[in-house]
Amino acid sequence: MSDLFNIGVSGLKTAQQQLATTGHNISNVNTPGYARQRTEQSSLKPSYSGAGYTGNGVQADNTVRYYDEFLEDQIRSSNSQLSKFETYNDLAAQVDNILANPDAGLTPTLEDFFSALQEANDYPSSAAARSVLLSSANTLTERFQSIQNNLNDLNSQANNRLVDISNEISSRSKSIAQLNEQIASYSSSGTTPNDLLDKREQLIKEVSERVEVDVVYQDNGAANVFIGSGQPLVLGNNAFSMSVENSQYSPQDKRILLNGANGSIDMTAQIRGGELQGVMDFKSDILDASLNALGSIAASVSAEVNAQHQLGMTLRETSPGVFNLGGNFFSDISTGNALNSSNNLGNASYTYNITDTSVLTSNDYEMSYSSNAGLDTFSLTRLSDGMVFSGSGADTTTALGALNNDLANLPPNAVNTPQGISINLAGGVVQAGDSFLFQPTRELAGNISVQVSDELDIALASPLSSSKAVDNLGVGINNGTGEIQLQPLNGNVNNIPIDDGIGNPVDLVLSYNGTGFDISTTTNPALAPYPAAAANPPINPGPIVYSSADSGQTYSLPGADYNQISFTLSGAPAIGDRFVISNNNSPVDDNRNGLEMANLQTKDSMLDSSADFQSAYGLMVAGVGTLTHSSEIDMAAQTTLSEQAQETRGSLSGVNLDEEAAQLLKFQQAYTAAAKVISTADDVFKTLLDAVG
Repeated sequence: MSDLFNIGVSGLKTAQQQLATTGHNISNVNTPGYARQRTEQSSLKPSYSGAGYTGNGVQADNTVRYYDEFLEDQIRSSNSQLSKFETYNDLAAQVDNILANPDAGLTPTLEDFFSALQEANDYPSSAAARSVLLSSANTLTERFQSIQNNLNDLNSQANNRLVDISNEISSRSKSIAQLNEQIASYSSSGTTPNDLLDKREQLIKEVSERVEVDVVYQDNGAANVFIGSGQPLVLGNNAFSMSVENSQYSPQDKRILLNGANGSIDMTAQIRGGELQGVMDFKSDILDASLNALGSIAASVSAEVNAQHQLGMTLRETSPGVFNLGGNFFSDISTGNALNSSNNLGNASYTYNITDTSVLTSNDYEMSYSSNAGLDTFSLTRLSDGMVFSGSGADTTTALGALNNDLANLPPNAVNTPQGISINLAGGVVQAGDSFLFQPTRELAGNISVQVSDELDIALASPLSSSKAVDNLGVGINNGTGEIQLQPLNGNVNNIPIDDGIGNPVDLVLSYNGTGFDISTTTNPALAPYPAAAANPPINPGPIVYSSADSGQTYSLPGADYNQISFTLSGAPAIGDRFVISNNNSPVDDNRNGLEMANLQTKDSMLDSSADFQSAYGLMVAGVGTLTHSSEIDMAAQTTLSEQAQETRGSLSGVNLDEEAAQLLKFQQAYTAAAKVISTADDVFKTLLDAVG
């Protein structure tokens, strides 16, 4: 009877183990990373008797987990890509909302500024209209600053996220190494720690969501985890940490380090997949590009408006009939400092000047210095595409001059294009191997401000006026049909108002002689025949050949004495007719310079003279929107792939409660049947005892 009893006990124990395994599956149905288990069974070795071999029951061999390394690797890979796209899209959408917001974006404030400027042009003597213009200008600069601050906040958020992700990777890699040690210990004893394997696999998946990983398993069951181009994150029971530190140039930019047994390795350029790549790609593709593009718009607005404003005349009267010329309307943001590498041996510092906003790009540049065999060389690399500008010479001054020529495309060539910047040595001595980072437009939007504080100092008027000659009673003396029309000033106004060389204002008189105009200067053109000639007149530019056939042509007075004053002559003047170009002594109702400022709204002054301010901003917003939309598409596609990978894995490793319920009933019946075998063996044994008793 002992054989029957033992057979029943073996069935009971095996069914009990299978029931426990099934219950374990049911209990862990919602445990992340859990792989369902099954307890396998086999018959015990039979015993030989005269009647042949007789079975001795069943045994539980091993509890196995339904696991496929290929499927797990697919999930790790798909999760890594999905996390990258999700992170990128989350951050990109924030930039898109900032730039494209109809209330918080730059477009409405640009439109308001030029609308206010047009209103001031309509009523140039109105203090109220001028006050609205100053208010709109301040709103514009505050909007530049606000967008800059919001983008800077996002940069800080992204940097903090890099730190958090690196800490999370380090924490999980440490846990993986600890599990490796435990798993290797169990494996050496011949048992398989299924739950520990599941826990480790889940940790590896969590790491893969943060950075793409490659996993290699050892014979003892330990998992080695690698990132980047094969750098170890976990080796057996040894874990290495990740950290984030400032770049060599700026705390605003970060680099990612893997701190291994032999020191720290810069992994910034090796990062693939996961949240880390999502953040890094966002910073380089969208955030840095947006900051630079916004700064280039601020630089162009400042440079263009300032240049035109300086050509105008204000209502600030310094003496009777003498008014100030315009100064900077916005702050001059055309200069800045290079960022020195923390690895530099020299103490040189460099600055940059924005020389031409029409060709200014939104690029960053890295400059390095070398000296070889008496030849100094500066190499400036445009980081967006690796284009190199260089200059060499017998000394650093000559080499830097050659570099600036290359940046200006002098002499012209078909390879380089002007970059709109020049570089200057601010001080110190450069050493071979030193490097510097130039970000010409990165912070400009946060630096722009309004320099005009009083309505009287807005230069809407032109500093010059033109008219037909009159006598001392103000009556016109010209007999012909000739007309003169001043053109907007082009260039500086250093010699405006026009004077006689010793500070006395003079007027230019154009007298028609039948074949053209003679040019002279006078202090009082109303007194014919102009006896009060200038004491020290500017250089006579010579006569201007003109006939009615030349009507409508524009002429310029050459030379620095006249600031290239341009005017249009038309009609048929009579001999003796005169025109006067004079200093403006009544700018109150004059809006000629204001109209030129208003024209800047539609002037193609950016992107190699192909876009105006609003178009450039629109291209910037469209670029961010395109990248954001593209990331949404990538995220949706990757979500589908990730879900498919999870479903495939779930069909093998997932717990199905219906299936487990059926298994539970099956093993319960087996347990009951085995118990019945034991009960039967007991009854048979009792019957035998009773028979022999």
